[in-house]
Amino acid sequence: MSDCQIKVEDLLYSVGVSDLSRHINHDRLRRIEEFGHALEPQILSQILYSEHGINVFKEKVLRSDLLLQYYPNFIDEIKSSPQQKIQDALEEFNNFNWGNNIKSKKFLALFDLDGCEITNSKSLTLEAQKDVTIDQCLYPYQNWTRKKINSFFDNKTHSKLLVQMPTGSGKTKTMLESVCDHIRQNKDSKTTIVWLAHSEELCEQAVESFEKIWSKLGSEIAQIIRLWGGMAPNNLDISKPTFIVTSFATAYQMTTTDSNDRFDLFSNIRLNCSLMIVDEAHQSIAPTYKAAIQLFSNRSTKIVGLTATPGRHGIDGKVQDTIDLAEFYENNHVNIMVKN
Repeated sequence: MSDCQIKVEDLLYSVGVSDLSRHINHDRLRRIEEFGHALEPQILSQILYSEHGINVFKEKVLRSDLLLQYYPNFIDEIKSSPQQKIQDALEEFNNFNWGNNIKSKKFLALFDLDGCEITNSKSLTLEAQKDVTIDQCLYPYQNWTRKKINSFFDNKTHSKLLVQMPTGSGKTKTMLESVCDHIRQNKDSKTTIVWLAHSEELCEQAVESFEKIWSKLGSEIAQIIRLWGGMAPNNLDISKPTFIVTSFATAYQMTTTDSNDRFDLFSNIRLNCSLMIVDEAHQSIAPTYKAAIQLFSNRSTKIVGLTATPGRHGIDGKVQDTIDLAEFYENNHVNIMVKN
């Protein structure tokens, strides 16, 4: 809150409920009372400032209320002659149109508000229709893919989906936007997402990308867990949206652990995992990778595989590896090169 806002709200507060109410729409006042809030000077002064800012003084009647209340503090400044009546002097002083002009600035100076910048109070020409721009929005093909992934989240028939996007087409960014959608739409704050990547470099890339995107699109505080290269939390408390990134090597090692602490850790993750993303998903059918995927997924976990090269000849090829991969992902796939 700026110094200007604090000073203006304090000044308005002193006017009182009755006079402040005259400057607020009757329907707005009625709604405030319907929501169980008392019509107090603090609330009304905050409403006036939030709606008008420093231009709240555009209202001549409000300026007059303030001048009448505080005139003993600056009687010498407003009287042009000793014989002049106070009321006439106040009206003369207040006879101006509000704006970035000398008289408006002099009015602010009387109340120690000369540090507040007067914005243009002229009526703006409003457009009946306009586009809202987005900072670094998805490309159309990425947004199309995101919508396909989100449709999969709501699909009761399939639990797995394979997404094919060429190298350099933004697989990570597209998928993470869908991850954010998934978290926001999930009623359970313990929503847990596991991101499986092939290398530590890809793991860290996923962490950095999620943090950047969630900081813009997030609806609540989320936590990130790094689970690779020997890193692991001492006590994993899943009470908020949790984004866990691990490597296939770390996940596979956990499948054979004899440590009770490690077992409790992956059991906690598996219990809460609602979504798993498998990066470099064309390797999913290898036994070690399958074991890693199964480690963190439960019956209700949605699994999305990301790949640029699904099989040696593409997802529709006849090579056995490609067929096995397609079957692993329930023959359910999205290919941005083929919009079906």
